Amino acid sequence: MTKQNFRFLISLVFTVTLAVFALVRQPDANAQGGNPFDTGGRDDKPAGEVFKNVQTLKNMPAGRLVGVMNGWTKALGVKCNHCHTLGAWEKEDAPAKQIARDMVALTSRINGESLKEIKNLKSERPSISCYTCHRGAVKPETAPAAPAQPK
Repeated sequence: MTKQNFRFLISLVFTVTLAVFALVRQPDANAQGGNPFDTGGRDDKPAGEVFKNVQTLKNMPAGRLVGVMNGWTKALGVKCNHCHTLGAWEKEDAPAKQIARDMVALTSRINGESLKEIKNLKSERPSISCYTCHRGAVKPETAPAAPAQPK
C-alpha cells in the first residue's frame, strides 16, 4: 500500500467515523421533542416546583427526574411519547401516564409493606422495580414461554 493510499484510507475511516458519531449523537425527535428536563439550574429543588403537573415524584429533586424517567423507558422498552405528549409534557391525554403513576404506587407499597411481611428473605432490604416484571416489554409476561418443540 502506498503512502498516498494509506492517507486516503485513514481520511475515509475518519470521515465515516465522524458521520456515524453524528448520527448516534443526534437526538431522537420522536422521543424527546426538545429538552424537557432542563431545570434551569434548579436541580436540587423538588420536581413539583420545577416542572408542570408532576404528581407522583413531586418531592424528588428535579435533577434526578431524568434518570428515573430514562430507567422507566428502558424497563418498559418505550420512548417518552408512550406516556407524554411531546412538547406538552404536562398534558393528561395518554392513559399510560396514569397507569405509570399507579404502578409507582404499587411498587412503593410492595417495597414498603408487602416484602417486609415475607419471612426468611435473604435480603435485608428486598425490593422490586419496574424491570422486575416488565423486562423491557410494555406488557409483562404472566406465564413462562412454552418449551421449544424438538426438531
